Amino acid sequence: QQQEEPLPVYSLPTEEVSAFRTPVQLRETSQGVTIINEKAIAARNPASAVELFQQIPGIQIDQVGNAGGQGNIYIRGSEPNHTLILIDGVRLNDPTNNRGGGYDLSSLDPSSIERVEIIRGAGSAMYGADAMGGIVNIVTRSPTDDPSLAASGEYGWRDTARLAANASAKFGPISASVG
Repeated sequence: QQQEEPLPVYSLPTEEVSAFRTPVQLRETSQGVTIINEKAIAARNPASAVELFQQIPGIQIDQVGNAGGQGNIYIRGSEPNHTLILIDGVRLNDPTNNRGGGYDLSSLDPSSIERVEIIRGAGSAMYGADAMGGIVNIVTRSPTDDPSLAASGEYGWRDTARLAANASAKFGPISASVG
């Protein structure tokens, strides 16, 4: 009689999630958390931020019209105004917007994103009503020590084109990154 091999034991790496008010280790939360790191973003090679979010479980993103049209994100069926969008910890939802305060993701360049943290479920106790459906924290790339410039261009079907450029530098205590 053949003996079955034991199933391999996988240990999840500990990740720090900064979308919480104070950074916590990933193993400390019971909420659904997805982290997309720089390596995963490069592997997907998304043409837009909308395309980057399209294959994440528990998230629906729509884009009105063609490329560049307003892109709204829905977490677990909530409205876009109930999903808090943070870029480098800065709240982007507009409470004075008559559409409810959702943020348009279509203007965000994916080549400037270092990491995306998505927390599914209510975060309204910490962040207010904007976070009833969840929180999306987008961490942008830090400027490099040496001046750098990167550019890319694409041309595709039906004469669609995309150009992207990033410049990054540190000058003493001042650092800048433009994409």
